[in-house]
Amino acid sequence: MSSDVPTTALTPVIVPELDPASLALDLKKSYEGQIPLPTLPKPKQQMRWKQSATDPIDNLMDTPKGWNSNEPDLDPKLKGALEDLLREQKRRNAMTTLEPAGLSWPVVQRLDTLKGIHEHILSENDQYEVVGNVTNIIAAYRLGQLRWNPGLGTYQSKGVQLCQPRPFRWDEINLIDAKHQGHKGFWVEGTGSNNDMQIIDEESDRAIIIDFGSCRKLGESLENVGRTYEWYNGEV
Repeated sequence: MSSDVPTTALTPVIVPELDPASLALDLKKSYEGQIPLPTLPKPKQQMRWKQSATDPIDNLMDTPKGWNSNEPDLDPKLKGALEDLLREQKRRNAMTTLEPAGLSWPVVQRLDTLKGIHEHILSENDQYEVVGNVTNIIAAYRLGQLRWNPGLGTYQSKGVQLCQPRPFRWDEINLIDAKHQGHKGFWVEGTGSNNDMQIIDEESDRAIIIDFGSCRKLGESLENVGRTYEWYNGEV
């Protein structure tokens, strides 16, 4: 039985092939401030409860209906999280004092992760020849020549930065790291990924991502694992 409903042929989407010459010029361009930053969902506003400081609530049974443990003005005897906040402040201060003054907190966090990655690479005898990249990236962050830009990254090869901060694209990464023998000595920094290196699988001739110490076997603790700022769950 034939149908009278007309059918529309789908037009295939053709992605233009990346021009190496145009890409080489564009690598010199910085996209900092030109691309909207990723918007994070705003946390639900905590309801504020009014209680006289001279008459603090010190018994959980006396808390008002609807109260929860996120109330910022609790008596320290009930608000154990206050001690956690103070410990976190102490930890941040300790990390910040190890780095040059004026660096942003995201950069300080990334430097802390990179130092752990550096140790891990050396423990593995620099299997992928990337220790020069990590050393160069750490120096660039400390000198203020590189900043943490959510959504942007830089390509590094054998200790040399190949581009200014730019959005990550698979088609250009395949072209660039093939040119620079990406299976060794190649690195993608700051794309917002929890992984830290881009290599080429020589057998399949396709780009794959590997990481340095950011994974553990199923069920193992993630404590002291190197992670990328804004791209991990701090509760695990």
